[in-house]
Amino acid sequence: MEGQGLGHARSYVFTLALVLMTGAVLSLYVSPRRAHSQYDTLAIAEGRAVFQAVMAMREWTTEGGGVYVSPAERPIMNQYPQIARLDVACTRVVKLTRINHAQMVRMLSEVLTKDRGIGLHITSLQPLLARNAPDPWEKQALMSFSRGTPEAQTVVNAGLGDSVFRYMAPLKAER
Repeated sequence: MEGQGLGHARSYVFTLALVLMTGAVLSLYVSPRRAHSQYDTLAIAEGRAVFQAVMAMREWTTEGGGVYVSPAERPIMNQYPQIARLDVACTRVVKLTRINHAQMVRMLSEVLTKDRGIGLHITSLQPLLARNAPDPWEKQALMSFSRGTPEAQTVVNAGLGDSVFRYMAPLKAER
């Protein structure tokens, strides 16, 4: 009888160990998936926030007819030389040049890329400049916008275990 009690105890301990190991394995499987889902939610929210901030800056710049900046800080290739009052000399020391919203976004992108690792890119299915041509993912997203899709996002493997979150939303052209 004593042997049976020991056998039951062993069986109980074995069953308990099996249940605990199964729980641990399930936890290892579920936790990364939950973390990945939370990463996606956070990345989408940040993508939307950056896009909305750029939209607000674009509206502000457009309503003001552009923004004057100092070309001494950073060389500016102005692709719209036909704009009246392009350059303004405030004093003998300060010279300002007017940029439009697209140039502002390009300059903002340089700062965000350098300081935060966030890149901005304005593109179109019919870009005015070849450097603004969409890559294959952007082209697919642009075509989906014409069908009413409000935004596009994806996570791309950037190599060496790194991944890059890409977010895109339509920026409607207005006169």
